[in-house]
Amino acid sequence: RNVYGNPHSHNPSSRLTHDTVERILEHCNTCPEDYSVIFTSGCTAALKLVADTFRWKARSNEGLGRQFCYLTDNHTSVVGIRGVTALQGVGTVSVLPHEVETRVRKPPTQTNGEEESSAPHLFCYPAQSNFSGRKYPLSYVKGIQSQQLYPACEHPGRWSVLLDAACFVSCSPLDLCQYPADFVPISFYKMFGFPTGLRALLVRNEAAEVLRKTYFGGGTAEAYLVAEDYFVPKPNVVSRFEDGTISFLDIISLHHGFETLIYTIILRSVRNCHVVFKFILITCKKKYIYKQILQIYNVDKMASLFNIHIRTGCFSNTGACQHYLVISNQNLKTSLHADHICDLIEGCATGSIRVSFGYMSSFEDCQNFLRFVVNCFVDKPLILDQKRLTKLKSAEPMKSADMRMDKLSLLQRITPSEDTVSKEGKKNNGSSHTLTNLFIYPVKSCASFEVTEWPLGPQGLLYDRVWMVVNENGVCFSQKREPKLCLIRPVICLASNTLQLQVSGMEAVTVPLETNLTNSDLRTSQSKVCGDRVQTEDCGEEVSAWLSQFTLMMSSCPTGDCGATALSLVNEGQFLLINRVSVSFLQEHIATRYSNASCN
Repeated sequence: RNVYGNPHSHNPSSRLTHDTVERILEHCNTCPEDYSVIFTSGCTAALKLVADTFRWKARSNEGLGRQFCYLTDNHTSVVGIRGVTALQGVGTVSVLPHEVETRVRKPPTQTNGEEESSAPHLFCYPAQSNFSGRKYPLSYVKGIQSQQLYPACEHPGRWSVLLDAACFVSCSPLDLCQYPADFVPISFYKMFGFPTGLRALLVRNEAAEVLRKTYFGGGTAEAYLVAEDYFVPKPNVVSRFEDGTISFLDIISLHHGFETLIYTIILRSVRNCHVVFKFILITCKKKYIYKQILQIYNVDKMASLFNIHIRTGCFSNTGACQHYLVISNQNLKTSLHADHICDLIEGCATGSIRVSFGYMSSFEDCQNFLRFVVNCFVDKPLILDQKRLTKLKSAEPMKSADMRMDKLSLLQRITPSEDTVSKEGKKNNGSSHTLTNLFIYPVKSCASFEVTEWPLGPQGLLYDRVWMVVNENGVCFSQKREPKLCLIRPVICLASNTLQLQVSGMEAVTVPLETNLTNSDLRTSQSKVCGDRVQTEDCGEEVSAWLSQFTLMMSSCPTGDCGATALSLVNEGQFLLINRVSVSFLQEHIATRYSNASCN
């Protein structure tokens, strides 16, 4: 009973797989009589399937042609359909979210030809934005199909709706009986966390006729001849569009996923997460980022310290990114030639930071995220902003003009005036600073080595962050993952040309500062550190045994003999200057945190 087979067959094991297909449709409140489930390798593949097989037709003297329309708040994989339609001369219309309902409604234009009135068009929109989480009305489905909403009301023909539900189904039920979209890509891993290589395209059986496939592969042919251009596709929708054997063993996990999902929904409601997240937005919108402007990747690093895995950027949704950050088309084009789009948009970082809650999220997950935001970004004491609470409850989308005003207000609060800058400049004119201590960090993420004077190399202080500790796969370790690295104290002796590693209670181990690869059996490899690839050398078995399961690697060119492209293992800057006031503040902050933790 636990053997699953290819659903294209009809044996008992294949029937088990087919039953899982029906479970998918049942979850969406529909049945095999109304919808077919076509398995694909991903949602992008599902969208490409529609793009490649839709009956596109260019405008000509014989007819108006087809229309491909999409909401600007769509995933890249949806917008990418225009790459197919453009080659065929099909009209493309991008639709702003507010245009769907605010554009003047008018009855469908009467046409003289049957071809024009039945010409198939396609409108695509997300049930939930993968960028902002905004949920669009599912009622748009029938509104477009009945030609009561823009753009369908301005273009005669038969309108099909592609509802991108990949993000929506992660924590919301989809009722295809009430909202019968024609094509619905869904993602199982966003629902259950697995499998990652299996998605599905739900096709309304009545709409399947607008898809025409030219290629045929294994299992899709009812009959064909090899010596003659003769081919008859299988009448079943699924069999026509699933080329070859699908990943039917991954379908096994879907059964367990739906069982777990039902059990989870019964035990707890994800609405608890929504309540906490609303509280986060209300309490932190005023303080978050106002306290300090941070690059997105810094927030990512800080979140990892709380064991929170967030996603940053535009999430393959340029349209929404432009809208919410008020980025013009010209600025976006210019950013391709700039280091950071922050240079173009004053006071803004590119994209957003997304924390995803799903069916499996717990109330504790929300509390952990709230703790992270409050500890890192919120000034104390925490004050609830009642005006923002009222505004959030209204759930009205922020208009671009409001966003510009908020951004202007933000810039006015965090940007010092010219008078302030000039006064500070005058205050510091003629002042001198003394360098009191000098530290180098020979081994990345290990303890420092204090010196009174030190030679400079092409990459900064000589031998500073030249070595790193890696695992068996060559992945660099940091104190975030291995806090005990701070116990390793490196000592460099220039006279003897050696690096000594010391740990209290252990015998020290020594490695040479330089190695001669021509007379050495030490292996070389490439590692990736802070986004940069570096050529490294293994420092030998003795030091690896001393480090137990880890290996010590060194940059192949610590003295800079490899040319201008040689890199040390620094994160961003070769030098870091810290004043004593900052050190004192940090010590006080740590002491206060430790004292509060002891009291609790």
